[in-house]
Amino acid sequence: MSYYNLEQTLKLFQTNLPEILLPFDLPQLADLCKRGEITPVFSYDEYINEGLGNDRELPTYLKKLTKSFNGYLTLPDLTNLLLQPSYTVATSTAYIYEEIGKDNKGTFVSLENYGYDRDEDYYDGHYSYDSGDINSITIDNLLFPTKQVQTYISSKHNKDLDKTMPTTAQGEPKTYEQLVEALTTADTKIRQQEEEINMLNEQLREQADKLTEDKELPYNSQMSVARMLYGILTEHKYDLTATRGKANELIETASQIHGTPITRNFISKWIQLANQAKSDSKK
Repeated sequence: MSYYNLEQTLKLFQTNLPEILLPFDLPQLADLCKRGEITPVFSYDEYINEGLGNDRELPTYLKKLTKSFNGYLTLPDLTNLLLQPSYTVATSTAYIYEEIGKDNKGTFVSLENYGYDRDEDYYDGHYSYDSGDINSITIDNLLFPTKQVQTYISSKHNKDLDKTMPTTAQGEPKTYEQLVEALTTADTKIRQQEEEINMLNEQLREQADKLTEDKELPYNSQMSVARMLYGILTEHKYDLTATRGKANELIETASQIHGTPITRNFISKWIQLANQAKSDSKK
């Protein structure tokens, strides 16, 4: 099994859950833990004792049965850490969630700081008893099973999350840093695609402008219209020094107001012809 820490778990939920389930933070994660959909665990690599040694079912254990442990433990009280982040769970017992290399999930055990020493723990012909050693668990110790997190998100999208989440060659989820890098790469690709779309849209607009322009008049006719246009525009104080300047904008606006819209390309062409007609008339 593999596990996410608290920061990674919240980030994945906030990033991948449908918008209807957002916002998602500690209270929502605590609710999932209460419902049994997500199991909070903590890492533990000291000693445990599985052997209840008291007929009256008091929490006492035969120290002889103490053994080393490497894996993950859980406890119902861990959910309280999500509701009260400053809270500390003090416990001498827990349930095995995963012991690496073994199959004993769910076993109730006491937590021990030391292993069994026959010379130290044997006296008067009897093995000594123990009630476990207190361990303090804080919110920073919490871990959450990767598979449970993925399964819950996948169920809300009705698809296999593994097909959409970046994974390593072995199929294990990437680290938080690798996920951020993958998201950054995807974001860059999206921006590039947006630029390509904008460029294509601009080309389409230019083609549309060309389609709306009239067929060209013969040159002599163009010059006659251009001379007339130059006289009218000059009389009304239009600045014709720039084909795409203020005059272009004013003429375009006026054409739209009066219900006879023409494009800036068309206006620019005729301003240029008007200037050419004026220049030719001086020769």
